[in-house]
Amino acid sequence: MPSVSKKGGSRKGGSKKGGSNTAGIATARRYLRAATPLPKFIRDATALSPRQRALIVDQAIVVLESFYAHLPLKSAMYAVDPLRRLKLLRHRLPQFGTKRSIRADLSFHGEMTEIFTSVRDMHTRYFLPVPFQGAGAYLPFDVETYFAEDRPRYVATHFAESPKASFRPGVEVVSWNGVPIARAVEVAGRLSGGSNPAARQANGLKLLTKRPLATAPPPDEEWVIVGYRTSQGKEEEVRVEWKVLPSLPPENEDNQPASNMSLAHEVDQHRQIRKLVSAPHIVARSEKLANAADKTRLLEEDTDTLMPNDFKAKVIKGGKGQPDYGYIRVFKVSTEAPEAFVDEFRRLLGCLPRNGLIIDVRDNPGGKIAAAERLLQLLTSRRPIEPERLYFINTPLTLELCELQATGYDLLSWIPSIARAMETGATFSASFPISSAADYCNDLPQVYHGPVVVVTNALTYSAAEFFAAGFQDHQIGTILGVDNATGAAGAHVKDYEALSKFFEKSPNTPLEKSLPKEAGMMIALRRSARVGLHAGAEVEDFGIAPDVFYRMTRRDLLDENADLIAYACSLFSALTVKIKPTPDGPRLDVATKAIRWVDGTMKRINEIDVLVDWRVKHKQKDVRRNVSIALDPSAAGQPIEIRAYIRMPRSTYRNLIAVRRVQL
Repeated sequence: MPSVSKKGGSRKGGSKKGGSNTAGIATARRYLRAATPLPKFIRDATALSPRQRALIVDQAIVVLESFYAHLPLKSAMYAVDPLRRLKLLRHRLPQFGTKRSIRADLSFHGEMTEIFTSVRDMHTRYFLPVPFQGAGAYLPFDVETYFAEDRPRYVATHFAESPKASFRPGVEVVSWNGVPIARAVEVAGRLSGGSNPAARQANGLKLLTKRPLATAPPPDEEWVIVGYRTSQGKEEEVRVEWKVLPSLPPENEDNQPASNMSLAHEVDQHRQIRKLVSAPHIVARSEKLANAADKTRLLEEDTDTLMPNDFKAKVIKGGKGQPDYGYIRVFKVSTEAPEAFVDEFRRLLGCLPRNGLIIDVRDNPGGKIAAAERLLQLLTSRRPIEPERLYFINTPLTLELCELQATGYDLLSWIPSIARAMETGATFSASFPISSAADYCNDLPQVYHGPVVVVTNALTYSAAEFFAAGFQDHQIGTILGVDNATGAAGAHVKDYEALSKFFEKSPNTPLEKSLPKEAGMMIALRRSARVGLHAGAEVEDFGIAPDVFYRMTRRDLLDENADLIAYACSLFSALTVKIKPTPDGPRLDVATKAIRWVDGTMKRINEIDVLVDWRVKHKQKDVRRNVSIALDPSAAGQPIEIRAYIRMPRSTYRNLIAVRRVQL
């Protein structure tokens, strides 16, 4: 069984240079001390005027009608009409009263949130005004799920504090305010914008205990009654009060809140709330690095990171006679420092063993799409890497947007097809990569030369999905999923403020400079289409299905994903390839090893493709434990890739289990 070591290689004297985290911990505590009970937070909020509510609704109609890339498809897929609902809300605004009232506001915000949520798109959200903007309600623990005896179990984890001695990490949660926990999660999931069942389940779990108030009205209840079962089998209850963090610590180096929201905002806010409540040491580390003149002096080990909000790296020790592997957790894709993000990923790759690498993008809300896609070239010698493609919905205002920002925001490529659509009536524009820069996904050499497994879940969103899709589309390695799909938010995103700035030079701009009291909204501006193996397929609503499915265990939740990491490592040993020269050409000696499937059975690789210079030259079916494959003499000196699959009986689909690259 592999074990985890945080050490890659030590930096001599690093711990002395690092100094104390006292100042950073004090900052985290300051934010936590500012937490206030939910009723007081609501009492202190200031209300909107009726005119301000009307302005918000009018602008929401403009944004959805003119810019929302998924509108016709979402309306069809979920049988909803958000535009009609907004127009009805506009007509019925007098029902909210003619005076300022925070209670009326909460009803209004609830209606706006419900309309935006109806399209099941984590990229298309309504943002409540201050003081809700940037605030987060929380309970001081998390609820997570694992499978045992083929059914889900729910446990309490990541405690910051506990109001009762027996309520501690590992207790099984059985009810929530008297409702069976599975049903409570289902109801909470409806409040989210999750577009598939797995995403709604995952988001529902998060909303039980952490609620970003920018995108969801405050909880109706002031406290929750949690029913739980102790390790001794005794059933008890505990009352836990909601508290509200008025603001969250900034994450970028200049200590200013990030303005670029090319991500699933709700998932990102949950990540930040959880980090502050349950892992304040990361907040402290981030502040310390931000304030350091020489950040490298703070690295005690090679696998320590300069960007703790984005990465965590470690070496997985293989144990006696077993190889070591590498592990990188990517928490988000930096929007404020994309070049530094790519550079730091490159550096960490160079610090890890070459026997196999696990890249974990679970719970990653996304970020800068181009930065995410640029990581792919570091993991393979295959060229070119083709970026995912993006397209607009065709409207007069998307045409004007592209004309206004043809060079400023690199939208020139889309103008001809949208202009033609004004005559042809085509729904969507032609599709192009997000950047017109030549080979922005092919400007760096391969850094990691070993096999790679990417781990996803239903909270893998946005730019992280672009990374996972590109990884799978180019068959760089195996996608190991703890859910049956990623979050399925496949688009490029812009918020209201950014759209308004795009139209600053327009003489007839339909957008205001800002919305009342910093209210806002963001939308999916450009829809994505996959390339390569899944060319043309949508990420939106469907997500990226894993090659191999894994169910989390209790030990995973309570012991830093120990079983998940061990299972990922088992995929590295599923295929061994050795290349030998012979007078007749290179020979591949291939050995396979059975792996445990999600249903508990042991399965072995049964199909192999061999590519020479990225072209399939040999296909082997009914593969046995060991097989030798003779290649043509021309294969010598060429890149050779072996892709190994498991095909289920009577299935047209093959599960990619392993990819190995060799060269003679």
